Amino acid sequence: DWGPARTAWDTQRTAVVPLQTEAPGTELDFIRDHGARVTCWLPLTTAHRRVGVLGFGSRGADQYGADAVAFMEQVAAHVAIAVDNAINFDDAQRLQRELRAERDRLRLLLEMNNLLVSTLEYPDLLQTLSESLQRVVQHDSASVALVDRESGQLRLQALSYHDARGVLEPHI
Repeated sequence: DWGPARTAWDTQRTAVVPLQTEAPGTELDFIRDHGARVTCWLPLTTAHRRVGVLGFGSRGADQYGADAVAFMEQVAAHVAIAVDNAINFDDAQRLQRELRAERDRLRLLLEMNNLLVSTLEYPDLLQTLSESLQRVVQHDSASVALVDRESGQLRLQALSYHDARGVLEPHI
C-alpha cells in the first residue's frame, strides 16, 4: 500500500529507486539488507487490466541505465500477459466447473420430473429416485412422507429404500 511499488501501480510508470538516497526505516530496508543498491519497479498491465508490479534489484549497480530499464519494461509486458493469461485460464476453469454442475443439476431435475410423471408404484418410484439422486446427494436411505390432509401431519406413504437392504416397510 506504499512505497515505490504503490507508486508504479498508481502512476503506471516505471520507478527506479537508488537505495543510497532512500532514508533508512522505510519499506525498502528489507531489500537494502539483502545488498541491493538500486531497485526498479514496473507496472504489470495488459489491455484488459492491471495485474501487479514487478520489482528488480541490483547489488552491483548504483543506477539502471536507460537500455536496462527499456529491457525490464519489455520483460514486464511479457510477464503481465502471462499473468493475465493465467488469471483468464483459472476463470475459464471455474466457469466450466460451474456450468458442468448446473448442467448436472438440470439433468437430474429433468430425470426426477420424468420419474414423477411415470406410472411406477411407490416402491419402484422410491428406488429409482434414490438411485438417481445418489449421483448428486450421497445417502444410505430415502423415504417419502406426504401430508395427511385430515390431520395435517406427515405420514410415510411410500416404502423406504435402503441401499444395503432394499425396500423396507414404513414404520413411522
